[in-house]
Amino acid sequence: MVAFGIGYAAASLGCTLGVLLAVIAQAQAVASYAGLLAVFAAYAAGSATVLMLVSAGTAIAGAALGRRITGLAKHSNRIAAFILTITGAYLSWYWYPAATGGTAQANSLAVWSAAASAWVSDNSTLIAALAAAVVLASALAVLNRRRRLRIRQGTPPTGEGPGQSGEPDCCAPTPDNNSTEDRPGTIP
Repeated sequence: MVAFGIGYAAASLGCTLGVLLAVIAQAQAVASYAGLLAVFAAYAAGSATVLMLVSAGTAIAGAALGRRITGLAKHSNRIAAFILTITGAYLSWYWYPAATGGTAQANSLAVWSAAASAWVSDNSTLIAALAAAVVLASALAVLNRRRRLRIRQGTPPTGEGPGQSGEPDCCAPTPDNNSTEDRPGTIP
């Protein structure tokens, strides 16, 4: 697991390095060690929460999600290219004034981005509750689906079948019940 963690950290540097550098810059702006530790603790808690939600959601959705996504796999390159193009256009438009030394004008995209950031900041508890509800609903849906599949296949749900409650099965077929050799008057 340690090697997996190191590999995952190295592979995710491209996505997380910018955020980590911003956290380090914010931590350096804090005057006290307690504030510095609080900044890093908040970063660690936020990262861990996101990773745990993604991991739990993946584990819960597992095979069902995998089967459905398989159909999209043939289009994944086009979807990824579209998302990267839109993201690149957004970042270019947003950072162009700063890169060229011009003054930042309040364009509609920057206003929308600031409004979205403020909304997320103001409603972080609601977002966390919704994320927890989605994980819980996914878990319940998977458990319900498994229960329905067991019923459809004739396998009783766990704890309800013969031998599960400690009682022997009264009517289980045995090799002796179907054998004609032991019955008097039958021709083998």
